Amino acid sequence: MKKQNNILASIKQSFGFIFITILLFSCLDEKVVNKLEVEEGIPVEINFNLSLPAMNQVVTRGLRDEEEFQINDLYLLIFDSNGNIKKGTKFYDINDSEINNLNGNNDNPTHGTISKIQTTSGKSYIFAAANVSTNQLDGEENLKKQLDKVSNINELKKITATLNSKTEAAQVDRTQASLVMSGAYKGTDNSSIDEEGLCIIPIKNSTLDGTIILERLDSHITFNISWGGKDSKVTSFELKEWKVYNVPVISYLFSQEEDAVKQDNKYYSESAADQKVTISDKSCSFDFYMLENRKYAQQYEGEEIKNYAQREEEIKESGKNTGEYKYVQKYATFVEIKANMELESNTTGGKKVAEVTYVIHLGGGNNDYTNFRSERNKKYTYIIQINDTEDIRVEVKDENERRPGVEGDVIDAQTKVYTLDAHYNCFIIGLTKKDARELSFMVKTPFSTVTHETLESERLYGDYKWIRFKRNSRNASGKLEKYPRYGEGLIDLFSLSSDIINQSGNDSKTFYYTVFIDEYYYTKPPTGQTWDTPYWKHFVNKENRYVMILFTPDYSKDGESSYADARYLITQRSIQTYYSSTSFNSTQSALGMEHINETGVPSTYSPEAPDGGWSKSNGYYNMYSYIKDTKWNDYTTMTTPAIDQYTFSMSEKNAWAACLSRNRDENNNGKIDPEEIKWYLPATNQLTGMFLGAESLTTPLFDADAYPEGTVSLNGDTRFHYMMSDNQKLWGEEGCSFGSRGYAGQPQTLRCVRNLNLDMNLDNAEEKNIIVGNVFTYNPTTHVFSLSIMDSKNIRGKVSSGELGLHDNFSISNRPYKGFQMAKEFHSAEAGKGTWLEFVNIGNAHLSKCSTYCEKVDESDKGKWRTPNQREFMIMYIQNPEYVYKNGYRAYSRTEWKYNGNRHFGYNDGILFLDQYNYKYDISLRCVRDVDIDSNGRIIE
Repeated sequence: MKKQNNILASIKQSFGFIFITILLFSCLDEKVVNKLEVEEGIPVEINFNLSLPAMNQVVTRGLRDEEEFQINDLYLLIFDSNGNIKKGTKFYDINDSEINNLNGNNDNPTHGTISKIQTTSGKSYIFAAANVSTNQLDGEENLKKQLDKVSNINELKKITATLNSKTEAAQVDRTQASLVMSGAYKGTDNSSIDEEGLCIIPIKNSTLDGTIILERLDSHITFNISWGGKDSKVTSFELKEWKVYNVPVISYLFSQEEDAVKQDNKYYSESAADQKVTISDKSCSFDFYMLENRKYAQQYEGEEIKNYAQREEEIKESGKNTGEYKYVQKYATFVEIKANMELESNTTGGKKVAEVTYVIHLGGGNNDYTNFRSERNKKYTYIIQINDTEDIRVEVKDENERRPGVEGDVIDAQTKVYTLDAHYNCFIIGLTKKDARELSFMVKTPFSTVTHETLESERLYGDYKWIRFKRNSRNASGKLEKYPRYGEGLIDLFSLSSDIINQSGNDSKTFYYTVFIDEYYYTKPPTGQTWDTPYWKHFVNKENRYVMILFTPDYSKDGESSYADARYLITQRSIQTYYSSTSFNSTQSALGMEHINETGVPSTYSPEAPDGGWSKSNGYYNMYSYIKDTKWNDYTTMTTPAIDQYTFSMSEKNAWAACLSRNRDENNNGKIDPEEIKWYLPATNQLTGMFLGAESLTTPLFDADAYPEGTVSLNGDTRFHYMMSDNQKLWGEEGCSFGSRGYAGQPQTLRCVRNLNLDMNLDNAEEKNIIVGNVFTYNPTTHVFSLSIMDSKNIRGKVSSGELGLHDNFSISNRPYKGFQMAKEFHSAEAGKGTWLEFVNIGNAHLSKCSTYCEKVDESDKGKWRTPNQREFMIMYIQNPEYVYKNGYRAYSRTEWKYNGNRHFGYNDGILFLDQYNYKYDISLRCVRDVDIDSNGRIIE
């Protein structure tokens, strides 16, 4: 397995903040007990004091501070001296009158009471569990239902909690303010009492002291990564993805000596690869929740682990890593981080580029390297400082694997680094005859590697013809050559050296070539690959492909790292998409997007709509309707290189021309043919889809983590407003709000998109309804939206009942489950004029009025409905605006704005919008609930 880069990780554990203490009652001091005979079974009434101390650490992307404190229910279990359940055992809802002031936060810890407990005197055992009716750990059986069946302590200790996510990946987020907790009574002087939960209840009614210590079943884990410090060579760091391996899927409700997970892979899973991080200046962080997994160091061939670096040391066979770790028990949890970096070169004076992978086992740290435990009810912070790639260089150059958890490919570029987007590119390079005589190169893609030493008989198996050259006329360095008809006469890297050498001139003369880079798109599998259809699933969201010219490489013995010096480095990003690569729509089509806008601010004109009006779902139709029957030179100057981008320049600054620059005149006839418009300006429903699937995109439309509060204008920040082909614009800082181009300022950016597995040509170019299928499907009979064809990174864990936690529009909670059902009707019984707070955030439990909605005659579904988040709301709107608007009433989502928590997302006057603080609107909610569906589309209850 590939692993990490030059890394110094230390771990901080925070204990005190984690313990939630509920002061219930103090059973009699043991010294007193010894002097008194307390008769068992006498009815008494007692009152319990409650308290939750403050946490001492602020979370990042997880639940909010107060939501980690939130208790929505409490199950109190009292057992007699024989361990059998007895009177006083009771389930308390948050609204029960016996419970007061239960919830708090770091600044205002909880102080409250549970009163009028009807129980009996005598030797007893007291346990409690919280948030058992609504949580994300009821994958096998609801915890409350399990507790209802308990008749003795032994049965209590056997209860397990299981992740309820039925997605392909383990659930490491918590999107409900309902963390499961459990604990036992602990006396005020219990130094000699070793029986868990032991308490002597007196024979008189009273309010008693004592403590039940509740522990969360989860640990909360944060990774803080920093670079660019005083001693760091890193100038740029892009975290591509992070993933958690060996995530426990089950845990005992009450803590035991041994974990519920065993040495069997059925007890473990891995998380989806996540790209979401919190970014600040030269640092980033991510966090997740996980059930306990206490693994221990072990010997390997009689040897003990001696240092931190050995934590990731793998068993090798024939010099290759096996994926088994030497010094830790099997199924220990670890995190894998993939990143791209740019660094100052220590040797060439140029730039160093690295693709690296980090592996970090949880637990321990530099001074505790034998610890591989992640325990319940603890917060762990892993601090990683990245200075250089020298550990990779040492491993390769010295054949000394100094950091087994550090792997990757490093390139020292002496002259120029070309970082290209996924579309067509062209630019000019110069090489001398001396360079040509010594020409060495490597082309590396996810599908093959080809070098100048590759034999002619083996070149068919190489993926290298996506870069080709054309000799510049009169060796001009400032003019691009035009792309010849279908690439006829272009030369590849193997012919480049001889083409230079055969020209007249001495060894120091520079010869210039126009370099043509194909788009990162394959219409057939590269030779040697056995791809099934659709082909796009194999090449989207992939690693960069790159070319090194004039290079000297070295490789590590295990083949997992390389180090190379190069004169030129050309690297190209793959097309990014949020469509699943395992499940597909009926046409197996998808929508891909480029990574950046290279062409600057587009012009502000508003084009006239074509006959029949603009399409909200087909940007290709909109763009072609406007530019058909025109020529390339009407918009571009194809022989002039564009400044600061690797393509030709534009004679027009409008958005059509910007997207045309991502294409090429493939047949060299000067006319813009419909099949040549591969990349086009998207329409509203297409670009809002990129927000729906933002978790899959390396470069989303708006990276909220890079813009903390105070850095974005609250009145519409046009820096992040995107121009769309149906004469609308998207508010990127709001996610999916959209409206007229000219409202609140002209948009200053754009992104071009490409159809995958849907070719446009003269036959279908003017067909408005020939489009890439949506990433969701809707069943009008069951009112269920299915997102099975969306990449799983954008799917959160299931919420079986209750509300999503309060969240903003860029929170991990603002994602859909893989299936959700929309209510048959608006919750019209609750319609009326009011604010968001009056409808969506009510009381201590932060419920919405959807909590009272039900559709079944026996009301068994009451409590399972909730207010949709912004993305679910958007999906409903795209399917049919009438699903979120009826009879003058507007519907709301549960989502607030990241940059002003007093404003919330909903629908107004035909568009998705952001409300004004404290305005009263006519509101009628459209409730939803998460559901699973079978292969026939039926809901699985």
